[in-house]
Amino acid sequence: MKKNRNIKKQPAILIVEDMEIIMYLLKSFIKKTIPGAEIIESANADEGVYKYKKFNPDIVLLNIQLPEKNGYYVLEEIRNYEKENNFNNKPVIAITAINIKGEKAKCLNAGMNDFLAKPIDKDLLKYTIIKNLSSKSYFYKKKPANEWYKSEKIESNHFDKQGLIKRLDGNTDQYKKLISMAIPHIHEYILNLKTAINNYDFDDIELKAHKLKGAALFMCFYQLAEIAEKIEYNIEPNIIKINKLFSQINNEFENVKREVKGE
Repeated sequence: MKKNRNIKKQPAILIVEDMEIIMYLLKSFIKKTIPGAEIIESANADEGVYKYKKFNPDIVLLNIQLPEKNGYYVLEEIRNYEKENNFNNKPVIAITAINIKGEKAKCLNAGMNDFLAKPIDKDLLKYTIIKNLSSKSYFYKKKPANEWYKSEKIESNHFDKQGLIKRLDGNTDQYKKLISMAIPHIHEYILNLKTAINNYDFDDIELKAHKLKGAALFMCFYQLAEIAEKIEYNIEPNIIKINKLFSQINNEFENVKREVKGE
């Protein structure tokens, strides 16, 4: 007989995400849309598995592109633990960057319960969490009508300030904190990408470009995200082409900093 680990009155949500900016935004969205939810943070795969076993969350938000051990490792460890202890499977929601070819099907085939693409819309996040919980007492069940890219993406700006503020429901304190975090973090991601390029490590180049893209999308730095995506999806043994794109990354980051500074 399967053990019944009942869902709490308010859900306990484990977030396994290595990027501090995205972790901050996910927590902000959840606190805003699902008040009272318990949030458990994990920054890497092994910690995520450990905290799943320790805290028994109701649902897991799992970044697929974790460093060293990826999200598929975490999922396998979680499912093995559930099987060994005769527990019912808890919902695991894959989180990854938009446009990864075949990634959604790969996630679902691996045993994920659902899929969210970055940058994550707060209403779609809420809907997905609620949809995957077995309790019938959670808020509304209606799926949001609009995708983020239909309502928010503005290609002409280096920085869509109003889009970011809207994403934060007009919370200017959160906006200021996020901006203060974002610039040094984005700079670090760019330096990490440069190191991968200097090492001619094309797998690492793809991973570092992916992380830069994800952070830029969340911050509404859309042109920066677009250039990072070109590096991520056009990997080939042509370091000259990659370096040209990296030069565009640096130039665009300067544009972003000027717009943020001059707001």
